[in-house]
Amino acid sequence: MSDSHQLALAALQQCRHNLHAAHIDMTTARHRLTGARSTRADELAGMVSDALVLCERLAFIVEADLRYEQQRATDWTTHYAVATAKTDP
Repeated sequence: MSDSHQLALAALQQCRHNLHAAHIDMTTARHRLTGARSTRADELAGMVSDALVLCERLAFIVEADLRYEQQRATDWTTHYAVATAKTDP
């Protein structure tokens, strides 16, 4: 599960980067348009911004899951080492 989470996190980070670049491009385009086209560009910029926020939230959650798994594995290893040391003569 950890490998798939790491791959997912890397993909989400790349998605976040791409969405950020798209938002910058959309903002640039929005300022150069007028009328209905400017309104549509505003709507699209809002959608891109919303997608960016969702992507960041999901990446945060996946990263937290990875840290939890790593901590759990460390705790288990430490617990096992202590338990083994107590039973070995």
